[in-house]
Amino acid sequence: MGQKEMVELMKNQIGAVAEMALIFFRATIAAGATMEEALKLTQAYLAAMIHGNNKDPQQDGTAAE
Repeated sequence: MGQKEMVELMKNQIGAVAEMALIFFRATIAAGATMEEALKLTQAYLAAMIHGNNKDPQQDGTAAE
């Protein structure tokens, strides 16, 4: 895949995440959250989407030895 195609794919993926965040934001407002609460929740949602679970399995002590 060429660089141009990769850039287009990345733009599409960023757009999809932005749309999901907007839907999440609007849903929190519809559920009765204040604007500040909705913003904080959406920030947390985006952080979870971007960073995910970066935990190293060997750090919990559950990895096989």
